[in-house]
Amino acid sequence: KYSFPAILISLIILALLFVRSFEQVIVLQDYYHHGILLALWNLAFFVVWFFILDKLENYLSKNPIMIYIKWIGKNVTAIYVFQWLIIGNLLVIFYDSQNELQFFLWFFIVLFLSSALTFYYEKTKMKKLSVQTNE
Repeated sequence: KYSFPAILISLIILALLFVRSFEQVIVLQDYYHHGILLALWNLAFFVVWFFILDKLENYLSKNPIMIYIKWIGKNVTAIYVFQWLIIGNLLVIFYDSQNELQFFLWFFIVLFLSSALTFYYEKTKMKKLSVQTNE
């Protein structure tokens, strides 16, 4: 799928343009008025990123974590909605009262709750679809 020269050229572009591109990406004004070099760096980044993802899929496709990550990708809209419903309601309570460790813990709590709610939502949606097709 990928040729060695394309990966090598992309890695060289990433290395040579990293500092300049990183600075452009973090400054919003520069990002929206970027030139061909940032576009080239972005293209190289995606070539390398897709290569890495393809290799991870090839070697870890049966790994439970990889299966979970693919499930999140398949259900990203529902995950996103539940995540923001949870965060939006908790932010008022916890804003400025948490340390880094607590934020780390909340990340996993929100991820778990969003996943559980999405799983339940998908299950009930499938039940409704199967009932409708049997009628």
